[in-house]
Amino acid sequence: MSEFEQIMAKLNDLESLIAKSNMGNSKPATDLVSAKTLSQMWEVEERTIMGWVTLARTKPTAEPIPFVRLPGSRLIRFPLKEAREWYSRGQSHD
Repeated sequence: MSEFEQIMAKLNDLESLIAKSNMGNSKPATDLVSAKTLSQMWEVEERTIMGWVTLARTKPTAEPIPFVRLPGSRLIRFPLKEAREWYSRGQSHD
């Protein structure tokens, strides 16, 4: 199994756990994840994730990493499903 396939398998496992933990909730709280969570899932530095955010804001690409800024704060979170799709398409920045 390639490294990419291993990462995708980990993501599938994580999504399964999230789905199980959200059973019965009308609005899952785990739809949004932190840069730290993504960095652990994708086995990259947290600063790499934040670098992609900075590039998305300062030098927009055709498809920047999806993120949201939480209202009334400076916190940035990533919609798990969209971020996973973005990553699986092989999006990255130098």
